[in-house]
Amino acid sequence: MNEDYIKSFEIFKQPMKDLVGFIRDNWRYVDIGYFRLYKYAKKYHLELHTGGWSGNESIANTFNQIKFIGVFHTKWEAGGHFYYSFSEDVWRGEQK
Repeated sequence: MNEDYIKSFEIFKQPMKDLVGFIRDNWRYVDIGYFRLYKYAKKYHLELHTGGWSGNESIANTFNQIKFIGVFHTKWEAGGHFYYSFSEDVWRGEQK
C-alpha cells in the first residue's frame, strides 16, 4: 500500500470520503468489523480497529499524522481502536 497518498492528503481541500475509501480498500479484515463507517445525526462516523495487524496499525498511524485530523478524532482506546466523526461538508469536501 502506498501511504504517500495518506500523507499528502489535505483536510479542508479534498473530500474525506476519498481518503476513507482509500483506507477501506487497503484495510485488512473489513468484512469482520475492523473497519466501520456509518452516518448518524448528520455526521459520518468512522471506527478503525487494527486487530493487532501491523498493516492496519501502519495505516492508522499515518492517518493520525495528517494535519488537523485531531479535530475529528473523537476517541482512542488502547489496543488499536480509533474513532472519528466528520461533518457532511468535510465528508464531501465542500467546507466553506
